[in-house]
Amino acid sequence: QDAGWNAYPFHANSEFFSDFGTYDVAITVPKNYIVGATGLPTTAKENGDDTRTMIYHAENMIDFAWAASPRFKEVTRRVNNVDLVYLYLTEHANSLTRILDASESSFKLYNQWYGEYPYARLTIVDVPSDGEGAGGMEYPTLVTAGSLGASTGFDRFAEVVVVHEIGHQWWQSMVAFNEAEEPWLDEGFADYSTLR
Repeated sequence: QDAGWNAYPFHANSEFFSDFGTYDVAITVPKNYIVGATGLPTTAKENGDDTRTMIYHAENMIDFAWAASPRFKEVTRRVNNVDLVYLYLTEHANSLTRILDASESSFKLYNQWYGEYPYARLTIVDVPSDGEGAGGMEYPTLVTAGSLGASTGFDRFAEVVVVHEIGHQWWQSMVAFNEAEEPWLDEGFADYSTLR
């Protein structure tokens, strides 16, 4: 930044700060794995050893994340010329309508309220019922959903988490608050958007 390098250490229970960059990432997985990642897949190559390598390209992003599983199934819904991709686990097939409807509704409203989403894809990743720690996280063009097995006592917990995490596409990933110095801005605007 203007004053030089801004190199905050990563802490597991806090947010992070990063500058915008371009990512070209090669991910090699067993060939039966379904992969979701920041940005867009550009090529996939079978390696001849029961693996394949997928290349992802992401421009103007503050981070890169990916997920892979042999149990993922993929469904896509097109909204505002953007592909909303839901990678769900087979045991959560009953979540398709719930998560896609929540994703579409929040995505349309955030586009209307805060400006058009500038990327071609947004991936929503399902997490295992016993993987609550993996749910509810935001990355540029990829979010993890709330665990459908979470025992919160709240019937629509998974939808609320998805709506909140999609809000982070604006309030962190695009606006790029410095969360290390002002974490309340990122979470505050995402919470406000969720409630709105």
